[in-house]
Amino acid sequence: MSKKFLFFAVRAVVSISLIWLLLFNLGRKNLQEFPTYLQNASYSLLAVAVLLFFIGVTFSALRWKKLLEVQDIELKFGGAFSLTFIGFFFSNFLPGVVGGDAVKFYYVARNSHKKSASLASVLLDRILGLSALIIIAFISLLFGLRLSEIQEIVPFVFGLFILLLISLLLFFNLKNFSGLERFFRIKFLNLGERIKRFLDALSLYRGEKRILCLALFLSLIIQTLMVVITYFISLSFHLDISFLYFLLFVPVIILIMSVPISISGIGVREGAFFLLFRTVGVSEIDAVALGLGFYLVTIITSSFGGIIYLLKGEALKKSREV
Repeated sequence: MSKKFLFFAVRAVVSISLIWLLLFNLGRKNLQEFPTYLQNASYSLLAVAVLLFFIGVTFSALRWKKLLEVQDIELKFGGAFSLTFIGFFFSNFLPGVVGGDAVKFYYVARNSHKKSASLASVLLDRILGLSALIIIAFISLLFGLRLSEIQEIVPFVFGLFILLLISLLLFFNLKNFSGLERFFRIKFLNLGERIKRFLDALSLYRGEKRILCLALFLSLIIQTLMVVITYFISLSFHLDISFLYFLLFVPVIILIMSVPISISGIGVREGAFFLLFRTVGVSEIDAVALGLGFYLVTIITSSFGGIIYLLKGEALKKSREV
């Protein structure tokens, strides 16, 4: 049994176990109500959610293109757009919600022959997205500190924000990644040299504060769209939930989904919706339906990446644009 298959099997078991646990807690009576959510849904509002998701992924492509420019990797917007959507599509079958990053890295590294630079761009692209989630959650928390219902997540969000500040401080002040030289001497599989090349590529962004600010701004737009998308899904299901709770909970949920312990965040996502939204009076069945609605919109939007892969997948492998 290969290690890849073993890891996939473990994450599949995690996803199935979490879904089973949720279904067990909901009970048969509540489960029978699930079909009514889609039957009574406002499909025009769901369509708006899909459109906003499409726009968000488009902004993601623009952000990644800007980060690649710092590494002198030429990628036209059409190529970045296609690869971002293809990665988004494959994230449905890979661990967490970050599995699609591996697909983007594969295509760019294959054609540019700059593995370290490609990895640095993809990693920073993901880090900026997660950073924007933390910032949105932190700012929202400041407006909702007096709400007794959210006190359980206060330490978690504050802890993440402090960790973000420390990481930024270290990134911009550690010269040439001092203290890591011992890792550069690792001879096994030439790991030392590979680590050094990667860190050198990552350090290029220190002198590109304008690009970083633009990328972070785009990240804030993208993650705000994710919040708005989830709110529109709740409206389509005729759920009466304050928008403030979406600003607080959706960034936390996406952060939790990013942990690669299940396939495409299945089970983790629904469990996070279940645990967080029920603290503010949302019924358990409504909270899980909201999570499933978010997954449905994700599947619909990402299917566009599947179409691009079928039409252009092989051409992109050989394209000089990448």
